[in-house]
Amino acid sequence: MGVRFSCDGCDTMIPEGVEPVEVGTVLKRQYCPMCGEAAREYMREVNIAHTELAEQWEKKLDHLRHVFTRAKTNDGISLKLLPDA
Repeated sequence: MGVRFSCDGCDTMIPEGVEPVEVGTVLKRQYCPMCGEAAREYMREVNIAHTELAEQWEKKLDHLRHVFTRAKTNDGISLKLLPDA
């Protein structure tokens, strides 16, 4: 008797001989082929959102560094290297 898997998406048993689709970065989930494709699509969208937010964060952080450094330089303080944020 082979090992059978339950789909983490629709909770049905994955038929014997059908490989479950593993999706996830930290916590790997096993899906039937239909749910696996939907889970992969979801992860693609999450990665796009993460990239967009990271780009916004970098732009805002660069702006804050510029404004802060300029303000402190005008106050007579020289901060050539700011702490990591």
